[in-house]
This record gives sequence, C-alpha cells and structure tokens, in this order.
Amino acid sequence: MYCNKCGIEISDNQTYCEKCSKEQNQNVEVVPNQKSNEKDYKQKGEKPKDPSNVFGIIALVMSILGILQFIPLIGPICGIIFGKLSKNTEGEQLGTIGLILGIVGLSIESLAIILAIIAGIIEVGIGLFSIIASVVVAIIPAILALIGIAVSEPSGSTGTYY
Repeated sequence: MYCNKCGIEISDNQTYCEKCSKEQNQNVEVVPNQKSNEKDYKQKGEKPKDPSNVFGIIALVMSILGILQFIPLIGPICGIIFGKLSKNTEGEQLGTIGLILGIVGLSIESLAIILAIIAGIIEVGIGLFSIIASVVVAIIPAILALIGIAVSEPSGSTGTYY
C-alpha cells in the first residue's frame, strides 16, 4: 500500500505514514510517487518521458519563422531537427507540429528557389531576345540601305551627281 499524502510504500496494516505522519484511510487507492513510477518504468523496460518541452517549442517557433521568411531555409531545417529531438518528451506534440511545418516550409522554399531559377532563365532569354531584336532592327535597315545604294548607283559613274 502507498501513503495517501506522499506516496511512499508502507505496510498494509499501518495507520500512519512514517515519513509524513499522515493518517491512512484503508479504502482509498493511491497512485505511487515519482520514485516508484521510475522503478515501474525500469521494470517494464520503458524510458520515462522527459518533462521538458523545449525541443518542441523550438521546433514550432523555428518552422514558423522559416515559413514567414524571417529565417529562410535554416528555420524549417531546424524545425525538422528539433521536431525529431522532441520525441519521448512532454513537448512531443509541439515537436510533431514543428516537424510537419518544417517539412512544409522547406518544400515551399525549395519550390520558390526552383521558380526563381526558372524566372532567371526566362529573364536571360528575354534579355537575349531583346538584344537580338535590337541588333536585327539596327542592322536590317543598314543592310537595306547598303543594298539600295549599290543598286541605285550606275555602273559607269564617277560618283558625282548634279
């Protein structure tokens, strides 16, 4: 049996706890204290959850900052890493949300990078097209003028006209 107040193990026939002096009620079931929980975990082969939720909070915050472009690329990557580190802690749910947001943020940023590269290629193509069009527009009249001069000039002329 366990103490009603402090949760330490006491014998079934004790009416007072030796540690805290609390009177014991025989009809009440008491959950064992933290020390006995740790012993139960060791017997079952399970590891107790870390009470800290720091990794989960970091994962969530970094992922959100990454999606909002305050910390591009690094934010979602940190969100994914800290989301994985938050496993088996009290912040596991926050970490899972951070992990998912990190993956979404990294996907969005990857897509943005690909679109920027495509836009740059298109811009370069448009720039080259503009240069080629300018050259063509400038050269064709010059070529036509040269052809026109060559065609209109008589073959036996001295080059002076009156």
